[in-house]
Amino acid sequence: MIEKEFADYCKFDDHLGMKRARAFIARAKMGASGRDRKFSPEHRAKLSAAAKARKPPSAETIAKISAANRGRKQSPEAIAKSATARRGLKRSPDAIAKTAAFWRGRKHSAETRAKLSAANRGKKLTAETRAKIASRGRARWADKSPEERAAIAGKVAKANRGRKFTDEHRAKLSAAATARERRRRAQLLDSIVDALINDIGADALDARFILSFASDTLEMAGE
Repeated sequence: MIEKEFADYCKFDDHLGMKRARAFIARAKMGASGRDRKFSPEHRAKLSAAAKARKPPSAETIAKISAANRGRKQSPEAIAKSATARRGLKRSPDAIAKTAAFWRGRKHSAETRAKLSAANRGKKLTAETRAKIASRGRARWADKSPEERAAIAGKVAKANRGRKFTDEHRAKLSAAATARERRRRAQLLDSIVDALINDIGADALDARFILSFASDTLEMAGE
């Protein structure tokens, strides 16, 4: 990959090719030397001040960058390296607060919302992916204090206060809630049957007895 990139980089006349070769090698050396480099707080502050002093790119420049990157896809190797580099990293509370403040109050335009909807329409997550998302969500929720949970619940209630759903949306919410309840009951029933088999033994159990006992247990539990 590096050899091909280097060859493509130098496809010009000899003089320009040598200049490009030297620039390519210099950049490669800089990347290798700075890969594990750590900056002091003072140096970080200087870099931050310099970045803040730079003028934002013009609309024309942004359009050019967007056009150049449109349709470009990273290789699986690049995606894996990026994921490995970010895995386990935790942002500081200050960084999280700054990101939240930056996005707070911003709203996507109708055009952007339509594009996001079209891009995600029809996508279905695998059972493994759903399980991973659910596991991470439960872990994040378990780490939060009662005060943080109450604050989140208050924000959600405030955001939905006065909100009116269409009949179609209400029907979808109802169907989703019914499906969740059926899955929960099925899991509870499975756990009851497993407990009966472990306590009594599979040979001593009758199917009608299992269903009757499970039904009585669900009813006693208010299910």
